[in-house]
Amino acid sequence: MATTYIGYPTLEAWARSADRGRPVYASLVEEPQPPDPHGRQAVLLVVWVGQTQLSSLEVHYFRCRVGLLEYIGSTPFGNDHAERKARAEEAWGRIRSWLEEKGFFLREGVIAYPKDLKLFEGWPEFLKYDKEQKRYVVRS
Repeated sequence: MATTYIGYPTLEAWARSADRGRPVYASLVEEPQPPDPHGRQAVLLVVWVGQTQLSSLEVHYFRCRVGLLEYIGSTPFGNDHAERKARAEEAWGRIRSWLEEKGFFLREGVIAYPKDLKLFEGWPEFLKYDKEQKRYVVRS
């Protein structure tokens, strides 16, 4: 029997379906994309949050992109590479703190998914990107 993957449009919607008594696997991960014909490659910086269900073969997950790095070959492209990575780490820290404040027990990790799975991408309702400050902030 195949595992069913259920994605959520917001972290808050995912949290309503999750069991606070069981571990949640969460992490900031780099997802390399295939290079284009000119050798330029994008790497998505993505926060993954997921939990398996005991009573079924289901994985409930939330996934959001918090950054994008670009490379030509193995050389970073652009002069703000370090800042982009730092902003992604900041977003991950805010998401991790939110999960812990809501009573979830986190294990740093990601539940593996099939390569051919079309992934659902969402966004946390409590978080926004402030363009002026060039950082992620909690909505007031």
